Amino acid sequence: MRPDGGAVCDVFITLVHGTWPRNVWRDVFLTPFYGRWPGGFFPKNLWFADGSEFRNRLTAALSKRGLSARISPFLWSGANSVRERDKAAQELAEHIRAKQLDHPGSIQVVIAHSHGGNVALRALDQPGVTGDEIFITTIATPFVEILPTKLSPAETRRIDLMVSLTTSVLIPHCAIAINDAYFPTLNPNILSFIVLLICVLPFMLFFRLRARNARTVDELVGLTSLSPSVRKHPLLVLRAVDDEAALTLAAATTA
Repeated sequence: MRPDGGAVCDVFITLVHGTWPRNVWRDVFLTPFYGRWPGGFFPKNLWFADGSEFRNRLTAALSKRGLSARISPFLWSGANSVRERDKAAQELAEHIRAKQLDHPGSIQVVIAHSHGGNVALRALDQPGVTGDEIFITTIATPFVEILPTKLSPAETRRIDLMVSLTTSVLIPHCAIAINDAYFPTLNPNILSFIVLLICVLPFMLFFRLRARNARTVDELVGLTSLSPSVRKHPLLVLRAVDDEAALTLAAATTA
């Protein structure tokens, strides 16, 4: 027993779920089968739930090797969002720090499924987490890191030229063709105004979005980048032939 009365364990395992359906997709279509999730009560269908087949078999396997284990699920929104995963990583880091203090003599293990693996790796980058003392296993994780595209001035000018040609040549040509086919009686002055509007608006929108996207890309790069120490952190990566991560990698390889 620990001084605070808690049980001593050889291994403390944190289970991190991945992305799951949210809002109406979850509440309307999945609640009748799985219960409302996440919630205070987890049906046994959920792999990280108390009493699930996964947890029972994992505990039994460790027990056969003479290891006592405590298992705790870590819940986050499950949204397929870089920002949500970063928020979850900060909360997971607090969870890990608390468990390291509560069980100083235990081996800390994180088992993460799908995008939960990205959450776990981001958690290692948070201040105060002793990454050397944490073992991470990922299951079917599509590892994601956003890298900025570095365009030379010549490439930028080429893109601007292509947009300019599209808005000044192709769009007016299509607008005139549509007018001749469907609106032959349209006033020429009105047609000229419409064509000018169609040309100018996409051009302005393009440059505005490019400036806005530059700021967004910088933010997303920061939310998915990993430090060199985390990149070198040993991982046990588990994948099946037909899981999401493996299929994505195969598609990217053959594309």
